[in-house]
Amino acid sequence: MRTHLPAIGAKLRDWLTVPRLLLWVPVVIILLSAGFLALILSYYRDKTIVEDQYLAGSLARLTEEHTTRTLQSLERTLEAIENRLAQVALDSEPARINAALRERLKGRPYIRSVRVAGRNGMVRFSSDDEDNVDLSMRPYFKVFRGLSEQGFELAPPVLGTAPAGERSWYIPAIRPWRDAEGKVIGIIVAKIEPWYFAHAWTLEGDNRNTVTALVRADGVSLARAPFDVAAMGRSLASMPLFIEKLPKSPRGTYISAAFHGEAAIVAYRRMEAFPDYIVVLRKPLDLVLVEWREYSRIIVIGWAAASLVLAALCFWLSRAWRARQAEATRYMQLFEASPMSMAVIDRQTLRVLAVNEAAIRQYGWSRAEFLAMNAADIRAVPDARGVAALLAPGVLEARRTPIVTQHVRRDGSIVDAEVTARAIEFAGRPAVLALTNDVTERNRAELQLRQAQQMEAVGQMTGGIAQDFNNLLAVIIMEMESLTEDLASGTPWRDSADNALAAAIRGAEMVERLHAFSRGGELKPRRTEIGSLLQELRPLLMAAVPTINLEIDAAEGLYPCMVDRAGLETAILNLAVNARDAMPEQGRLRIVARNRVIASSSPELQAGMSPGAWLHIAIVDSGTGVSRNLSTRPDGSGGGLGLSMAYGLAIRSGGFVAVDSEPGGGTTIGLFLPPAPDVIAPSSGDLARGLAAAA
Repeated sequence: MRTHLPAIGAKLRDWLTVPRLLLWVPVVIILLSAGFLALILSYYRDKTIVEDQYLAGSLARLTEEHTTRTLQSLERTLEAIENRLAQVALDSEPARINAALRERLKGRPYIRSVRVAGRNGMVRFSSDDEDNVDLSMRPYFKVFRGLSEQGFELAPPVLGTAPAGERSWYIPAIRPWRDAEGKVIGIIVAKIEPWYFAHAWTLEGDNRNTVTALVRADGVSLARAPFDVAAMGRSLASMPLFIEKLPKSPRGTYISAAFHGEAAIVAYRRMEAFPDYIVVLRKPLDLVLVEWREYSRIIVIGWAAASLVLAALCFWLSRAWRARQAEATRYMQLFEASPMSMAVIDRQTLRVLAVNEAAIRQYGWSRAEFLAMNAADIRAVPDARGVAALLAPGVLEARRTPIVTQHVRRDGSIVDAEVTARAIEFAGRPAVLALTNDVTERNRAELQLRQAQQMEAVGQMTGGIAQDFNNLLAVIIMEMESLTEDLASGTPWRDSADNALAAAIRGAEMVERLHAFSRGGELKPRRTEIGSLLQELRPLLMAAVPTINLEIDAAEGLYPCMVDRAGLETAILNLAVNARDAMPEQGRLRIVARNRVIASSSPELQAGMSPGAWLHIAIVDSGTGVSRNLSTRPDGSGGGLGLSMAYGLAIRSGGFVAVDSEPGGGTTIGLFLPPAPDVIAPSSGDLARGLAAAA
């Protein structure tokens, strides 16, 4: 399992890109905030319902208290009427008793009228003067007959006829009429106005949404606020209030959808003073949650607006990031595709922050190696303080010319560099963009141009000198030839004259070579045996380098070459003199001649040269080495003819020159000359062995 964790982590990092984060982060935030908001709103909804249930219970208790006082007042009124009737002669004038009944009802607006009927149901006294009315068929009279021993009771509502002739509902409040001995002799009926309860129970500003009702224990609705004709006398016995709630508790609150099919908070209380009656209060849940819905709407709108703003912001950030990435990609492509070496360097720590492919190719370090380096590490002479001073604020901005320095490659070679630096910001940090131009070849070309100009000047000078010197030599040769003709052969004077003549002729040949050098004229190649040439040249070499240990090592069977013999002698002599100058004290000079077979993959083979058989003449010294301008002398000194003449001879003879030198480690200059055309090439086996040895 652990072995899969890094792979899973890498895949997760690859998947969690900035665009995906900008897409999923707002989605997650919106979903989490929506869930959290839903929990909060649900909590406050439940809290609102609980608080309103408590309020409904309190209102039901207040309604119970008010209704209890009303019924107690009604009961006392009927009891007082009964007592009054016991004190008067029942056979006296009914009008006086009716007037007394009306007087009793004053200040009791909830009582429409009072009637007193005998056991036969005929009205004997009435506050509305309606005597001789038969009540025996009224439902409440039938209730009275069955419950004649009971006391005060509210009968089901009755739709009756008012004195004005209109029909209206009233609630019969009945009480047995007893004589002085307590015997029931009739019934006292009070007509209760339903609107009184509707008015008393209606809350100010309720907008007829809260319903309050007085219900009998058998489920018959007696009164309702607001008043509703359809609710008068309707049975509610099948509702959960009577089936489930009242059997368990005489009071309480619950949420029910039984009233008109809409959810509502129902608070009920069985009246303690009148247990046969229940006060019921119903408040629609929509009304309870009006304020909660308003706040929820505001909160949800705010949340939706914030979510839209967040989504729009993330969308904008995503587009901006993509645009910036596209721009960064374009700049990175330009950065990577630039043929010039480019690097980004931290201005404070000098750490390399980025390099392009040209820098990797030019210096040989990998990108990872570059990123572990600082700007001073790449200099030929590491100097962190010097680099920091060049990149210091104000110094870099004020500089208008490139920084000329030397850099070191991974293989240790030194290159000349021109660095153009500009201050930038990289990943939020102050940095420097450094463009490096390798000017090594340009400097070498400039040096070669200077040397060529010097050679041209020297050539012009030597041409003039050679002309004058040639005239002198012509006179000397003619005189020496005349002298040798006059001297007898075999005498010492004749031998001296012959030697002088030969030296003069050699001088003439040298003058001719100077002429050829100054004019760039044609060489005179001829078949030359290199071994014999080196042996003949030994006396001159020893005279040119008298303090140096000279060693000539010419192998047997050397390839003969088609070369200007005098030019080759002069080139070797000049190279020996250069070696002498590189060894101010005693040293060792070796001239080695060998047949070589050079493979096409050999680093010795120069551009334009063919692989195969070559004659190799190496001049090896133990001196101080040559400088980068290929001179053993201090800058500005020397004639410039040494290596340049050797190089010109080799190139014009179809060969090339190889130089291997390090300051303080000696110098090896190799002249590679092609064999003469009639030389038999080495066998395939020899060539293969030579190629293997070269490889």
